[in-house]
Amino acid sequence: MYICIFMVELIFLAIFLISLSGMVFLVWKKMPLLRTVPDQLIEESFVTRPSYVDNFLSRVKARYQERYHHYLVFSFLERLIVALRDIIAYAEQGLFWLLRHVQDRQNGNGSSKRVRYLNRLHAWKKKNRNGLKQDEEDSSSVDGLLPPQ
Repeated sequence: MYICIFMVELIFLAIFLISLSGMVFLVWKKMPLLRTVPDQLIEESFVTRPSYVDNFLSRVKARYQERYHHYLVFSFLERLIVALRDIIAYAEQGLFWLLRHVQDRQNGNGSSKRVRYLNRLHAWKKKNRNGLKQDEEDSSSVDGLLPPQ
């Protein structure tokens, strides 16, 4: 097991050394040619030729100064603000309902339809506490006790 790992490392080391020696050979071969280039030519090529980054930044700056992008940016911002306004309106409506529900429960009222239904049912039970002896008039009053649909 350890011999196998050592062999893999030796193979990678051999490939690295062969590649490094090839690069050194190529640079060594071109060195006399590079020494003959005058320093003035090297300096002029760096001074007169602007970099790609400078060209790109100058184009971006010119495009920004033309103000073509304003319509796109402002239309996107308008859509974003309208969407946020809708979300906030839905959240406000939900929070208002939740606040009303919590206040009703805190006061012991519950929802108003449910409270009215339970109060009528309680009154009907109190009235008929002595058993389920009902006249025909009483059976008609039970129909009014059903919750609204």
